[in-house]
Amino acid sequence: DGKIATVATSFRGDAPLVLRMAPDGVRALLVMRSRTTGKNYVQTSTIQTARGGGLMLGQPRNLHLPLDDITDAAWNKQGLLVAGTSTTGGKSPWLVNTDGSRLQLLPGAPTGFETERLASNLNKDTLPAIEDVRGGLHWQTRDLTWVDMDDDGPPITPTYPG
Repeated sequence: DGKIATVATSFRGDAPLVLRMAPDGVRALLVMRSRTTGKNYVQTSTIQTARGGGLMLGQPRNLHLPLDDITDAAWNKQGLLVAGTSTTGGKSPWLVNTDGSRLQLLPGAPTGFETERLASNLNKDTLPAIEDVRGGLHWQTRDLTWVDMDDDGPPITPTYPG
């Protein structure tokens, strides 16, 4: 509705590192750092009406993914994309269902660069973009290959609005 509203949160001592809102404006995707383990994890939540009529971020659900060094997550038309390192090595873009099940490499996952940040959204015509750990930007094409963007000019962080 174009209005700004305060949303109450309680992360119980953990630190939010990344926040991605779904286009519906209700579901939140977060990369969190655990205060007890120091490791990053992925969590989903929803915006809800709190007692007294305000808004709160509620129903947190930790996705128990077999990944280490998680640095980013994004909504995708097929579920969620997560940048993290698997037990087999390699910091890759992973595709996972919104409930944390069915972890798999993103179809057409690139080789030769390690994923640091990623961008995607729920639009079926929007393809993912990835920033590697060296700052290179890569865009996925319809045939699931990857195009490297020119390194000329200022660095660009992959982002899709909304």
